[in-house]
Amino acid sequence: MLASALSAAAVSQVVQEYHLLGTWLASPGPVPASEIEALRRDIGTRITIRSTAFAALMLCTVATLWLQQRQYAIRRTLNQIKLFARDILASMDQGVITTDLNNTITSVNSAAIIILGLESDCVGKPLASATTAKARYIGIGWALP
Repeated sequence: MLASALSAAAVSQVVQEYHLLGTWLASPGPVPASEIEALRRDIGTRITIRSTAFAALMLCTVATLWLQQRQYAIRRTLNQIKLFARDILASMDQGVITTDLNNTITSVNSAAIIILGLESDCVGKPLASATTAKARYIGIGWALP
């Protein structure tokens, strides 16, 4: 926002200089008119460049705000899906353990904790460390690489 304000102020200043040179050109004094006209073209070029930069900055700002809004909506949807999956796992009477590709436990439902005698803080730990004597006794096979 600060960059936008500074750009707008710079464009305003250049426009004022452009109009000032226009009034000087209308009643030339000791400065040759060709020099004033060259200055006027230079200032006109600056106006065009700064206006284009300002428009690009505003477009980037709008795009950033839109992308942030989309990211917020996606995060909200993802959180809803996670809550839904957590509710499904919690309601199951079978023990369920989920892992990522590295065989790190990502979730465990309460039935698995009770049936397998797992610790409730096993999420985030390797699957191999969660195996208990009880799990081995009842014949749970862990598919580890």
